[in-house]
Amino acid sequence: MYLNQSIASGIIKEISPVINTDLNIMDSTGLILASTNLERVNTYHEGAYILIANKMDEFIVENENQYEGCRKGVNLPICFAREVVGVIGITGEPDKIIGYGRIIQKLTEMIFYENFVASRRNAEDQAKLLFVSDLLHGNFTSSLFYVEQQLTKYRLKAEGPFSTAICKFDFSSQNAADAELLQARMGFIYKYTSDVLAANRTLAAQNNELLLAVSNLTSHKLLETMTDLAAQLEAQYAVSPLCIISDTCTDYTDIPKTYNEALSAFRYFDKGSRGVLMFSTINLDFTLSQLPELHKKNLAGQIFKDCTEEETEEFSNFIRAYMTYGGSLNKLAQHLYIHKNTVQYKILKISSKTGLDPRRPHDLFLLYLASLYSTVAVEM
Repeated sequence: MYLNQSIASGIIKEISPVINTDLNIMDSTGLILASTNLERVNTYHEGAYILIANKMDEFIVENENQYEGCRKGVNLPICFAREVVGVIGITGEPDKIIGYGRIIQKLTEMIFYENFVASRRNAEDQAKLLFVSDLLHGNFTSSLFYVEQQLTKYRLKAEGPFSTAICKFDFSSQNAADAELLQARMGFIYKYTSDVLAANRTLAAQNNELLLAVSNLTSHKLLETMTDLAAQLEAQYAVSPLCIISDTCTDYTDIPKTYNEALSAFRYFDKGSRGVLMFSTINLDFTLSQLPELHKKNLAGQIFKDCTEEETEEFSNFIRAYMTYGGSLNKLAQHLYIHKNTVQYKILKISSKTGLDPRRPHDLFLLYLASLYSTVAVEM
């Protein structure tokens, strides 16, 4: 990592509020990259060049304009990994500022190191995101060996099983008055989630507001992990995720197929929904949601064509409850606060009015579809 204008400006921004003198940061050629005196930015500083060229521990300027582009003060090397990457210049009387100049030198090196660590972390995060993206989109053409090598690097087994997850966190409950604080919280949540998943054989990477994950767990095991994690985030940080977990596949070349299914479901539910959902359990409702509205209206209108609006609503509510309780007369009676005989009467009434018997699986399926879309039909 080298010293550039962006890093130098950041260092000046952090240090300048705590001192009352001008600061300059120069690169190895003597160019002033950043300064509290903006007029000096991008000008030449001969003292910095001499210091680096001669590997000096300090360079004192006793008089104004003693050297080209220099003012009275102290210049000290900025060292990183035993190499001089730049120079910090402090304007003032040398004998008065040399003491705290050393402190500023060390502080500058610490900030430079923090930038280096952050840069490395960002590079690692980008590399991880690129690999996760390759897995999810089936970019295996470079080399299958490369894929297996990378899986091993991230402590995943190439032989599977595999499942994927797409997560989005709802930060609407967070106080957005301080934008920087909110960004810090969001960053913490994404990193914390990634770390927890990493400990559970799952590689996760952040892509804008989404967290994408490839796991060595089956979909059911990943569901358990994400459900526990979601409950913890909700309790401790008031953050709720929407997480869609794919089906399980045994070969990593099938990951794109399961991911695309989960992604389609995620796009459907990403309208304010929250919770951890598994694709296999929402598959029916999700698939039905893809039917054109005209077909939905026609289906409901046809099945309930001989029913009044009141009967349509009554039958629809009953059929949905019938599906929920698996056709159990006792549970239906308890849920609807009616007698078992009344439940049987309602079944017979539905059969009489629609010609479909809820006790037959095929008929129940059609009645269930019609009950889902009955509100559409009533509005026609």
